[in-house]
Amino acid sequence: MLKTLQIQNIALIDTLTVTFSPGMNCLSGETGAGKSIMIDAISALLGSRTSRELVRSGTDLGRVYGEFTEISPYTRETLEQLGIPENDANTLTLEREIALSGRNLCRVNGKAVSGSVLRQIGETLVDIHGQHDNQSLTKPESHGRLLDAFSGAEMDALLKEYKDTLNVFRQRQKALEARSGDPASRARAADLLLYQIREIEGAQLSVEEEETLLQRRNLLDHGEKIDRSLRLASSMLSSESESAHTILSMIGALKHELSGISSVSPELESLYGDVDNLLYEGEALADQIRIVGESYQFDPAEADWVRKRYDYIQTLKGKYGDTVEAVLAFLEDAKAQYAFLTGSEEQAAQITEEMQAISAELYGLCEEISFTRKKYGDLLERRIQEELEDLEMPGTRFAVRLDFSYETDEQGYPEFGKYGLDDIEFLISANPGEPLLPLARIASGGELSRIMLAVKRILNESDRVSTMIFDEIDTGISGVAARKIAEKMRAIAAGHQVICVTHHAQIAAAADQNLYVSKEVSGTRTVTRVDILDDFTKIQEVSRLLDGDKDNSITNDHARTLIERYRA
Repeated sequence: MLKTLQIQNIALIDTLTVTFSPGMNCLSGETGAGKSIMIDAISALLGSRTSRELVRSGTDLGRVYGEFTEISPYTRETLEQLGIPENDANTLTLEREIALSGRNLCRVNGKAVSGSVLRQIGETLVDIHGQHDNQSLTKPESHGRLLDAFSGAEMDALLKEYKDTLNVFRQRQKALEARSGDPASRARAADLLLYQIREIEGAQLSVEEEETLLQRRNLLDHGEKIDRSLRLASSMLSSESESAHTILSMIGALKHELSGISSVSPELESLYGDVDNLLYEGEALADQIRIVGESYQFDPAEADWVRKRYDYIQTLKGKYGDTVEAVLAFLEDAKAQYAFLTGSEEQAAQITEEMQAISAELYGLCEEISFTRKKYGDLLERRIQEELEDLEMPGTRFAVRLDFSYETDEQGYPEFGKYGLDDIEFLISANPGEPLLPLARIASGGELSRIMLAVKRILNESDRVSTMIFDEIDTGISGVAARKIAEKMRAIAAGHQVICVTHHAQIAAAADQNLYVSKEVSGTRTVTRVDILDDFTKIQEVSRLLDGDKDNSITNDHARTLIERYRA
């Protein structure tokens, strides 16, 4: 349910906060005051396409914010699938900023999301039906979707199975097309792949080798200097040298000199011990330098090989991937492509056999879908006809035409559609004795409004969307028909929140909450404001809608009577 709507810098709206109630909310007011602007703002909040022209002139940024409560499991499931965290208080917030620069910023529960994600979530929250949406009834392609929605979970399961199977069939078609190309082109592609495979396999790459080579190359690049330094260090320390000036010889001489006086005092004994330790550590260090020097043999031939090997790996990376891992992944992909191209004929035969089996399965599903549509189509006919009679269209006949037909493609398979093989169209006869004809040919604007409301009323019983918005769908009706539409909206409001824009007194009188939309001049600018009506001002507004005079006592009595009728 939409609880709070905040709008800033949208068309005539400067800053506006509106609180909606459960049940039926009715927006009314003079033409041009901004009622439809509010609906446009809600549409933007739900992820619909917007124009920069929606931003209030003189400003750079428009903003719409909405808080929703009593979040349905349907919405929660969608949030979980999209990775959107829930709020603690069973609420959901949507926000959208529209900039003159063309930048759009969308947030859900404070998290930035794309426009498509916002739209996915919005579709689970609100269903907006405007006066122009009635025209969708004149388009047969929409009739099938309405019938499928009426068919409920049984049809949902069938269509899901059908779509999953159809996706597999389409994948097999693409795979077969890839194997049915020019043989010479396939041969050239296979030759190139074989060269790439042999080049990479011949290199015998490993992930660890590159780092090992790099370390070895760095050592070898300084090989001569390292060799010279180690030899010099070894000669400076070597106790085996005949020179009396090596470090160890000098320390040995120092030890010998102190040995004769070490027993004179504790301090001299300690000093002698330190020199003895120093000589021991020096000899150990000399041994270590000697061992390292012996193990490190600079080989110019090895240095040349390491450089060439490392450079070759870099060349392969430049051709096949940024890393050794990427080059090896390229190899596996190339092997798969090579196997694909060289085994095309055998694989094509296998795929063709699979497609025949999948096509038969799809055809069977289409028959089952068509049977289910026929069952629910008969029920929908009866339900719509009952609703239309209640909406002051007595004698009207409504029918669902279902034609199971198809054409075949070049391979002889049925041209499976997105929703099966049925051609579906709603037919109507508005007057007794007249033949059933397509809606587009005979229905007036008022009739379309009532038919659409009848459809919404019936679908409402299983609709998972909690808020329904009707934007002036009462266009083209009056009298008893308007009263019937008001009753239908109240019936829908028993299970859903309803927000409607109207110019009809009967519909305004039926609302649980009335909001009056007006515009006024503030300084040099025109702004829209919204006031929640109390009992007295509601009577005045219904009176205004009846005859344009909100203070006429006779009209006020009539308005009061209308209002009391719906409170009974």
